Amino acid sequence: FQKKFRMNIEIFQSQIDSEVKELNNYQKEYQKFAEGRQKLIEQQHESELVKKEMDLVENNAKVYKLLGPALVRQDVKEVKSNIEKRLDFIRGEMKKLEILMQDTEKKMAKKKERIQEIQTKFQTMMKDMQMAMQNRGTA
Repeated sequence: FQKKFRMNIEIFQSQIDSEVKELNNYQKEYQKFAEGRQKLIEQQHESELVKKEMDLVENNAKVYKLLGPALVRQDVKEVKSNIEKRLDFIRGEMKKLEILMQDTEKKMAKKKERIQEIQTKFQTMMKDMQMAMQNRGTA
């Protein structure tokens, strides 16, 4: 009886350990996505500031870009186009990350439910075992 009891405990513990490990992996993955999204938000704000500044510049103005140690002249229209492309790219990447984050949140929720189910089954088994032991003692 005690051997079976110990085996059941080990099985439940193994199941919970496995589920918790997977949950931790999902949490790490989510954190990585959140950090990536934060970097994109910072890049988006920076690009939006540059865009606002460039919107104030006349089309015939001289604009330079720092490339290594040299300043290289660029066409205003090209700069504005590049900024808009960069913002589009950032928005697209943010959407991708948000979808990944939502999927990971769903996976985490399912994993938490699974852990709760295992814990509930374990508690039920423990109660059943206690009752069986009590019945053995009174029989």
